[in-house]
Amino acid sequence: MQKTYILKKTERQSPAAGAAVETYLAPRPPANGKIVGLDCHPDTFTAAVLVGQTPHDARKITSREDLSLQGLLKWASLELGPQDIILLEAGSNSFEVCRRLGSLGLRACVLESAHVGKHAKTYADNDKMAAVRIALVYLAGNAPCVWVPDEQSRQRRELLHAYRKAVSSHTAATNAIKGFLNGHGIRLGKRSLNQKSTAEWMLKQRDWSPLQQQILSEHLSAVAQTKERRKRLYRMIAAEMASDPQMMGAMKVLGVGIVSAFALIAVIGDIRRFHTPEKLVAYAGLNPGQRISGKGKHIRIGVG
Repeated sequence: MQKTYILKKTERQSPAAGAAVETYLAPRPPANGKIVGLDCHPDTFTAAVLVGQTPHDARKITSREDLSLQGLLKWASLELGPQDIILLEAGSNSFEVCRRLGSLGLRACVLESAHVGKHAKTYADNDKMAAVRIALVYLAGNAPCVWVPDEQSRQRRELLHAYRKAVSSHTAATNAIKGFLNGHGIRLGKRSLNQKSTAEWMLKQRDWSPLQQQILSEHLSAVAQTKERRKRLYRMIAAEMASDPQMMGAMKVLGVGIVSAFALIAVIGDIRRFHTPEKLVAYAGLNPGQRISGKGKHIRIGVG
């Protein structure tokens, strides 16, 4: 069973956005355990094992380089225990690595990437140094943890991401055919690309060469394919919505539709992790903020 390790939650105010970014205070260094900095790449992993309580008394005792994911898990299961802590910088595969380490009964903590990245320029860099740096930044208390989504929230975020990419692809395909036509002095006006009559109309607008007809056909095919993929993913979102009363309840808020309600729940995850409504609103970026500097700068943020 995967272990979750959360201490005290904090809200870090973001002056630029006027909204708080949810982070967690990192757990204290283990008194009788090892601290493992783990540098993650898609295909290789490098681990640095340290002991100590601060960056000043930290001592590296060993390291492992060029591990595959299976090699990492095998090594961790043999060499590490529940008294140790494994630290990862937030990245594309860090949540999955954290989940797999947790399934072995090990403690893994994902550190906020922005904080860890601030210290990269102060070091000569390679994978082994990066692994040590992650551990030292943690020992210095300079990198808070981020919430590792539960499996349901993770899958919903993946669906949301796929839908947003489908929307972008459909928009790009639509703009591409409009750009192609515009290059030949043809404007669609209010004509819809979804209608067969529009394709017939386009063919009659000029004497297209056989090659240009093929290009036009490819553009139309791209529009149709991206539209169909967008519709399939939308139906998946609607089905997920219908199966969850909490999501259906979010649609009772005026102006919140299916996709918006799904996105809110997917991003928020387990709402019980917020102790007050104010923390939830801050995390979602829905609270108004302001930026004040001297007498001449007073900007209100998030206010319609």
